[in-house]
Amino acid sequence: MNSSWVEIHLPILRANIRAIRNILPPNTAIIAMVKSDAYGHGLCLVAPVLRGEGVRHFGVFTLEEVARLRALVPDAVILCFGPVHEKDTPDLLALRAIPLLFSVQQAAALNHSAQRLGHRLPCHVKIDTGMGRVGLAWEEAPRLLATLARLPGLEINGICTHYAAAGSEDPSFTLLQAQRFEQVAAACRSAGIAIPFLHAAASDALCFDRQWRYEGVRPGILLYGYGPKNPGHPEVRPFLQWKARLIQVKRVAAGTPISYDCTYRAPSETVIGTIPVGYADGYFRIWSNRAPILSEGRRCRVAGRVTMNLTMVDLGPHSTAQAGDEITLLGQDGSESLWADELAALAGTISHEVLTAIRSPRRPVDGPNSDPRDGAKSQR
Repeated sequence: MNSSWVEIHLPILRANIRAIRNILPPNTAIIAMVKSDAYGHGLCLVAPVLRGEGVRHFGVFTLEEVARLRALVPDAVILCFGPVHEKDTPDLLALRAIPLLFSVQQAAALNHSAQRLGHRLPCHVKIDTGMGRVGLAWEEAPRLLATLARLPGLEINGICTHYAAAGSEDPSFTLLQAQRFEQVAAACRSAGIAIPFLHAAASDALCFDRQWRYEGVRPGILLYGYGPKNPGHPEVRPFLQWKARLIQVKRVAAGTPISYDCTYRAPSETVIGTIPVGYADGYFRIWSNRAPILSEGRRCRVAGRVTMNLTMVDLGPHSTAQAGDEITLLGQDGSESLWADELAALAGTISHEVLTAIRSPRRPVDGPNSDPRDGAKSQR
């Protein structure tokens, strides 16, 4: 039996995708971003549920993820957002993956290999409107897209961009990026370049302004219950819970030092619990002496340094916890809850990093008693 595990509450995922769908026009395709093992939630658990809810388009980053997803969802439309090379063309064709082109040089190489294989490779093109990451510069994109559209081994059937600051309170840069992307699309239409599928809105932008939806939107962290809170935000909830079992519980006297460097000393007689999770498991060392942990429906706190494989928690002088009892590192325990955005704030990062760092095994939780707000124990 694992001493730490992650519960994936699938009914909440279903509710999240329905909430997102409810704010979209009926013909707008949802491109579900499931890269990095579905943001740490487990691709094998998340993708079939999304397909069951009517999602057909998915976004991943690597060819390895494409292969995993294709086995899980045979009829999926899969966009590969990571780098692909000429040598990858046979796999792209065999897996029916749609790569994103970033440069003319990359496009030429893929065109050459596709022609050699006697195929046309469907592609989308990334337009850099201000993210500064990858893609054709928006000023040159209409001219370059005209060149790419003439390559006989490629089929350019989509363009997209990514907004750099859609979650900011200042909308000016996002509006500028949207204007640039629309200028590229309009120039393509004027030049007779047919590009049937445009997508621009990731989670922040999707909630920011609904007029940018084009043919598709790309919800990422929003699917997993996190994201901006504003009037356009659909009602979504986190559904990943991280649990562990206490492996030792002991009562200590006031002043007892705990963990490396003695950075924590019991302020009074108290109960210290040890859990088999540390920074090697994705529980960040910066949470030492800071992070809350849930036990017996109460908030406790990490006591001392988080170590590689073990973390101690001050359970309080009145705790009745015993070795083998559950501890909640992330999730809900009775009326108390603790989610990735709170832990991320303590670490000076974002919920994405917290979720994708967790290395404990995932297990699905489904059925009528799987809502963590019920305070119900999972069946193990």
